[in-house]
Amino acid sequence: MTRWRLIYTDLTDGTVLGELPFVDASVNVELNGFGRIDATIPLDTQPQALTLLRSAAEADADDSPAGLWMLDETTGTTMLDISGQRRHGTYRGAVSLAQDGPAPTIQRSVGFSRFAQRAEVAEDQAEAFAFPGREPFTVAFWVLFETLPTSNFVRLVSFESVSNNTGWWVVWHNTLGIRFYRTVGAAFVSANQGSAVATDTWYQVVCTYDGTTLRIYVDGQLKGSATNTTAMPAGTAKLILNANPAGVAAGCRMAAVSIWSEAFDAARVAAMYAAHTGLTPDAAATITRPRALSPETLAPWRSALYLERDGVIVGGGIPVSIAADPQAGTMRLSGGGLFSYLARRTIRTDLTYTGVEQTSIASGLINAHAAGFAAGDIGITAVPTATGVNRDRTYAGAERKPIAEAIQQLAAVENGFDFYVDTNWSAGQLATTMTFGYPATGRHTEHVLEWGRNCVALQVDYDGGAIANLVDAFGAGNGPTQLVRTKSSPALMGPYPLLETQLAYGDVTRTSTLDAHAARRLSRSSGPVRRVSAEVLPDLLPVGSLRVGDIVRVIARRGWLDLDDEFRITAVDLSVGSNGERMQLAPAGLESFEEG
Repeated sequence: MTRWRLIYTDLTDGTVLGELPFVDASVNVELNGFGRIDATIPLDTQPQALTLLRSAAEADADDSPAGLWMLDETTGTTMLDISGQRRHGTYRGAVSLAQDGPAPTIQRSVGFSRFAQRAEVAEDQAEAFAFPGREPFTVAFWVLFETLPTSNFVRLVSFESVSNNTGWWVVWHNTLGIRFYRTVGAAFVSANQGSAVATDTWYQVVCTYDGTTLRIYVDGQLKGSATNTTAMPAGTAKLILNANPAGVAAGCRMAAVSIWSEAFDAARVAAMYAAHTGLTPDAAATITRPRALSPETLAPWRSALYLERDGVIVGGGIPVSIAADPQAGTMRLSGGGLFSYLARRTIRTDLTYTGVEQTSIASGLINAHAAGFAAGDIGITAVPTATGVNRDRTYAGAERKPIAEAIQQLAAVENGFDFYVDTNWSAGQLATTMTFGYPATGRHTEHVLEWGRNCVALQVDYDGGAIANLVDAFGAGNGPTQLVRTKSSPALMGPYPLLETQLAYGDVTRTSTLDAHAARRLSRSSGPVRRVSAEVLPDLLPVGSLRVGDIVRVIARRGWLDLDDEFRITAVDLSVGSNGERMQLAPAGLESFEEG
């Protein structure tokens, strides 16, 4: 059964204060926008004690693994080991980060193509995984095959020496499925799944060796075993995901890889599977004395609310409008998303950036400037992404430009970026991150929104209000001294009459910045903008599998309407109440995101 919770926190210090009973609640998450939260709570109840839910990462890390890599990175080439052993690895090749994960507690994975992409832990760090003699060990991971390999014995996880075929590895086989080998020289011994695997299906694989027997478990169930009493010689090798040392690889997604210096028994394997696929209460992190509700504690700008579905935070915001209805016995809380706070914060000192990475400018406005003032840090952390695009920006403190506006303008230029705010549980607290996307073209997914299949309602709008073939961008100054830059498109003069539009940026003093604004506006003005409003059943399109900015396929056919194209999610609305749960998606045609 789906579990929804409304989490109540202190806005100024982020303290989790309890769980609010609610009548209905909804959140809106926008790409490059503010978002919103609304909730109705009973007047005659108080917050409940909140038992925090442990993620798979927290549950596994508490059990002292030799290595634990969640593969949940969103940027960079480092594969982080969160076991505490600091046996970090490196992604090789253009792996696909931040792919959909296998379970609510494991929301991300890494995608590897069939060739030339892998992850590896260097020999000096991986030597702890040799397990010489007949030392026991366990290897666990999640895997999904997007396409099946074209040859057998491709490695998924391996620690082996090519020179003498010594080590252990977990491989794919076309008829025997997943196979677990522990081998010395020519003495090949394996425990086998015993059946072929399917594509587009997540499997949890746990391989154990207790000094005598190899065992392989899939989705918590024992599938095969084999006796192996050969002593393993000491030696070094790399730990490699998705490739053997000779470079043969499988095309798959992987998540939550762990190695343990002990052999799991069947009960512990089953417990791990339950912890990964369910939600484990953390009794040590229960809030036993939630803060009582009152007109003072629920006053506007005092608290933050987050809506959680099955342990996943789907959105949050700051109540700024509160309406109590004694007759109905309810109170309505409404406000913008967390980013809306930055619309109430301004740039108060002179700031100059010359040749600075564009997302570093945005991050600096949040992490250093906004959070640098007393009571100015509400816990939003911006993580810059390397876009390779450097900008020049000057902000005059006397103008008191809103920080949110500065970030939105910085993003909305030619070759700019996307951003959204994301909140997740971390060590018993809620951590909010401003995440940047570049290029601003979105992440491809396999999701399909189809009217009559998983969409209970769908509408397609064709909006020509933004079509333009001549753009004027006005900057600082007045009258004859005002900066003006013009961009036009002769190619659009044929199908359309002359259609002009004007942009106003009164504080912009650089012609290059005006050119970038005008060029981006013109590039996105070549035709009608297609916008879709789709209502999807959450159970048919799992919450957490999509985020704003993702690209999905939209299909709608009736009469002469024959739509089958890629669209990009610009907003996600989730609501729950007496009428059940609803998910509204707002995809827009990719023409809305084209660059000149």
